Amino acid sequence: WSEVEWEVVAITTAGDRDRRSPLEQLGGEGVFVKELESALLDGRIDMAVHSLKDMPTTLPDGLRIAAVPVRDDPREAVISRYASLDELPGGATVGTSSVRRRAQLLALRADLRVVQYRGNLDTRIRKVSSGEGPDAAVVAYAGLVRLGREGDAAWVFDDREFLPAAAQGAIAVEIRASDADVAKLVGAIDDGIARREVVVEREVLRHLGAGCRLPVGVRCLCADGRLSVLAAVFEPSGRDRIVVGIEGFSGTAEKLGETAARRLIEQGALELMRKG
Repeated sequence: WSEVEWEVVAITTAGDRDRRSPLEQLGGEGVFVKELESALLDGRIDMAVHSLKDMPTTLPDGLRIAAVPVRDDPREAVISRYASLDELPGGATVGTSSVRRRAQLLALRADLRVVQYRGNLDTRIRKVSSGEGPDAAVVAYAGLVRLGREGDAAWVFDDREFLPAAAQGAIAVEIRASDADVAKLVGAIDDGIARREVVVEREVLRHLGAGCRLPVGVRCLCADGRLSVLAAVFEPSGRDRIVVGIEGFSGTAEKLGETAARRLIEQGALELMRKG
């Protein structure tokens, strides 16, 4: 890598430009990736680096994910002046733009007022800490770690109790499918464990026909040659959920994700997501 001459091209996406509107109003899936993929396809850049949880499960023709580096902690963290969920007062406001997080919060504390809350992470932390924003906000712990601000987390949820988004904590390097030289270069940072985990998680979403903005949580763990996945679909108000947990061998990642999705569908997952 030291022998390669690099140029970093900064590209602003629709999700970056508008930090106030709900993501669904901006087009939902892909609002943080479309401009980068256009730049790849027209040759302005040779690779794009994404937060993998923001990527649609189906890529544009001519593009592929060439590397998934070692995954960061996928758990959810809470920024708050209060030290725990139990300490939040009755009717406290909790900020998030995610229906998945909203459903799980309300399942834990039906009295909470969950409000739309977007913006860059530093601003969200400042507003919560100063009392200008909500009483708490749910964010990806990996985002705090990458900014060196993990100390701002009041608490971190267990990822088997408060399920993260598919591929949360993972970075993806996307390239043109025909670019063998870039693929060889980028392949050096691909991590097999991270890749298998996110393949399972994204296959669950794909077979549900769900994107990252729908109330689906999933966590896959790869250890000792085996994969275990816990996936859930939530009724948006938090009143109900369907959960499945299965295991399989690491060589069957795509099939395992498909099987988990099929079992969710058999139990009424598609109907549940439409409620609320």
